[in-house]
Amino acid sequence: MSKYKIGKKDKSKNNDPFREQYMPKETIFSVFGDITDKKVGDIGCGSGYYTKDLSKKVGLRGKVYSIDVDPEVIEMITYKTSELKNVINTLSNENKIPLEDNSLDIMLSINSFHEFDDKELTLTEIVRILKPRGRFYMIDFSPTSSPPPGPPKDKRVLKEDAILVCEDVGFRFLKPFNVGLYHYGLMFEKK
Repeated sequence: MSKYKIGKKDKSKNNDPFREQYMPKETIFSVFGDITDKKVGDIGCGSGYYTKDLSKKVGLRGKVYSIDVDPEVIEMITYKTSELKNVINTLSNENKIPLEDNSLDIMLSINSFHEFDDKELTLTEIVRILKPRGRFYMIDFSPTSSPPPGPPKDKRVLKEDAILVCEDVGFRFLKPFNVGLYHYGLMFEKK
């Protein structure tokens, strides 16, 4: 049982203990390279599964922006990260993220792309926020993998379609990367 309750909703599914087995953090973090002193956004941060690790990776002069549209999620993650001085928890509207233009080095979307209501508008916001040549790392559930884990197959997005929509809004596709059995990983750069 969580030591922090959030209303009547159970937000703990994002902290599934088996997640590390099918989606190891170090596999994901190895793709980013050295992110010391970087400003990193985690859009759709959910319960903050990656927040503390990202905080350590960016160091004291870096920043982690945990971004979510759910006020209860932001309340929970604020509680969980209250001792971390380099974490900024940000309540957002999906299509209007309250961060300055050209302010982040990296934006992550881990298991959240399939949830974006208007993918083009949300991606356009990410482009706006990233610095020139800033990196966008998208990790999402593959429609070709069998559940569980993840959303129903009809909510999942083909990686080819994800690449097309990202390129349409101002990203250059750099390369795919391996995340595990159930996911695909895509690396982009702001043009």
